[in-house]
Amino acid sequence: MPTSPNKLAASFMPEPPMVSMIEPGKPRSERFDDIYSSSDDPMGESEHVFIAGNRLKQRWQVSPDYPRQFLIAELGFGTGLNFLLTARCWQQLKHRHPDWRHLHYVGYERFPIDKTALGEIHDAWRTSRSIICADFDSMSGQLLANWRFLLQGIHRIRLTQDITLDLVIGDAENHLAQRPLNSPAIDAWYLDGFSPRVNPELWQESLLKQMATHSDKHTSLATYSSAGRVRRGLQAVGFEVSRSDGWQHKRHMITAIYPESPNRRQRQREPQSALIVGAGLAGCFTANALSARGIRVTLIDGGVDFGAGASGIPQLSLRLRLFNEANSMAQFFLQSYLFSLRQLIQLQQDSNFEWHACGIRQLTGAMNRRKPLNFEKLAHIYGDEVFSLEQEHSLWFHHGGWVNPIQLCQALTANALNSPKFNSPIQRIEYDGANWRCLDHEDKQLGIAENLVLASPPLVDQLSLVNAAKLEFTVGTSSRISAIPGVKLNRHIETGLRSVFPEQKQTHLVSATYARSRLNRASVAEASIENITALRTMLNLSENSPIECLENFERERANPPDRLPMIGQLSEAALPEEYRRGCEHLYVNTGHGSSGLATCPLAGEIVAAQITGEDLPATSEQLELISPARFWQRQRRGQRK
Repeated sequence: MPTSPNKLAASFMPEPPMVSMIEPGKPRSERFDDIYSSSDDPMGESEHVFIAGNRLKQRWQVSPDYPRQFLIAELGFGTGLNFLLTARCWQQLKHRHPDWRHLHYVGYERFPIDKTALGEIHDAWRTSRSIICADFDSMSGQLLANWRFLLQGIHRIRLTQDITLDLVIGDAENHLAQRPLNSPAIDAWYLDGFSPRVNPELWQESLLKQMATHSDKHTSLATYSSAGRVRRGLQAVGFEVSRSDGWQHKRHMITAIYPESPNRRQRQREPQSALIVGAGLAGCFTANALSARGIRVTLIDGGVDFGAGASGIPQLSLRLRLFNEANSMAQFFLQSYLFSLRQLIQLQQDSNFEWHACGIRQLTGAMNRRKPLNFEKLAHIYGDEVFSLEQEHSLWFHHGGWVNPIQLCQALTANALNSPKFNSPIQRIEYDGANWRCLDHEDKQLGIAENLVLASPPLVDQLSLVNAAKLEFTVGTSSRISAIPGVKLNRHIETGLRSVFPEQKQTHLVSATYARSRLNRASVAEASIENITALRTMLNLSENSPIECLENFERERANPPDRLPMIGQLSEAALPEEYRRGCEHLYVNTGHGSSGLATCPLAGEIVAAQITGEDLPATSEQLELISPARFWQRQRRGQRK
């Protein structure tokens, strides 16, 4: 029996694949005593079974009911061959209807092959092919480049403007059970696990029931297997099963469709526009994710430029928030961190944005003393690919680094359909029955759109309809100091009592104080002294050592009481009746505190996917943890007691 979805494994490390090579590039699973492909032509078999078996070419040439993505789910991602061939077919199909906007491919894999072996397999495909295919080779290279940090969880990877891959590492049944019920139905299932004889778990009825739950009248299915137990299992959960011609020496294979049902949820139509309030990291990552989907975005902020809030300091580090337990909360922060890392690397390749991958050393002084981290547990939970444990009881984040957040915001919104509107403080918001409107103190309209995303902590703090959370504000002051005579600081970020950033133009940034208050300019000088005192302690310098402070940056951060961000759609059932009108088009993305660079990218992706009705890069349990409606729900539960 699979593990309960509410009780994750004690570690996020994936189970080893136990792969050997029969000959170069031809893998065999020692775990299942079976080969990954039984054909001398694995590409031909994949195209016959899955692409032709699901009639993808024919379906993509016909207009859908309305413009949308095409969603494929594969059980048994394996070597990635089915994905690569499907992506190639999508890219090369000459008469694909333009209303098929995006290919979204979800690959479930419990035992991911290690990167070296996968590279050997892909190299063998290239050398054995008689026809050179640039699209296939390019996508293979991108897949291999992203084939790292594959800890258990959902890994969203944007490969092209119109192809997204979700690698879901872990037990498929558990993840399907945790797939939000309002997710779009799967358009095509690929069943490509090892045979039912050696891997019965991937073909059991409980898993097939989960598949049926996420299917509708548009759903098809294909598998190489023709086993009677598979055919009967699919029929038992509602699929209409056919026996089709198999590949080469295999006489038969199974294809299926799911019948129309009056109980199926309606697919969501594509929205046209969104208003985003707040031009910090949360707002800009949301704008970027929506613009990439062709949504018309209007970004509004009361400040004079990007980063008027916590995103306005000149250097911001990417760090992973760690936990002593492998639970849903820890997994959300891990998935967020890894998504951010991939996004920053990709953004650097695509624009003039600079991602400074210098590494981060986190000393014990930077860790929570009330909830100390257990290094033995950390090693067991996270392994050593994301960070390593050092003898001095510090953590070395190999891939950590920093960004200039204002430059990042500029890069994220460079391709937005509308320029950001600054110096536009909002007095009130209203819903007119079709659109949300933002108005200033003179009732002048600042923006209008179908959907509204609140990514400004001060505005959220003013609105009772979303702030049952009662956001808690803290002020952090960062100090830029001149280079210290006779002291050579590190080229990486050193985080202890403060974070000390690498040298920039003969200066260093020391960040940051932590005060439970709102902005207070009078306290800046005192905070600057605190930063310099902490730096002297970290560097073992005397009190008389000359450290010159050149300037200070005072910024406000916001956190809900439970120290989890507020991300996503507001639930109608969780709100008082007077606030329900239009709430199905009202979203929140705020409360990231000091983890903003690690959580804002995935938060923007979650909000954009909710607005467009796409598959979500988070489990239902994770969405409950970060839901902006959770505080209303807790209040209502308390009132009923």
